[in-house]
Amino acid sequence: MPSLILLDLNLPSTDGRTLLSELKGNRTYGIIPIVIWSCSKNPADIQACYKNGASSYLYKELDARKTAEMFRKLVAYWTAAVMLPSPFPENAW
Repeated sequence: MPSLILLDLNLPSTDGRTLLSELKGNRTYGIIPIVIWSCSKNPADIQACYKNGASSYLYKELDARKTAEMFRKLVAYWTAAVMLPSPFPENAW
């Protein structure tokens, strides 16, 4: 089980917005934090993602250095600062 999902809204085979809703509605995956990574700054996209359970919404920078720095901060935050649920809670079995 992943501890965190990084989801692009523009997937080749399905819409990321749909996948976000499906994951958050799923009993198994619904507890996993989902960070949206998108090239859209559209307020409607941002609003819809948070409404459907996104934990964060990040803008996909075109500059490689800015993207690398954003990922360093993302990893530091989600691995060092945040307490995540256990992928195997005691009551799961």
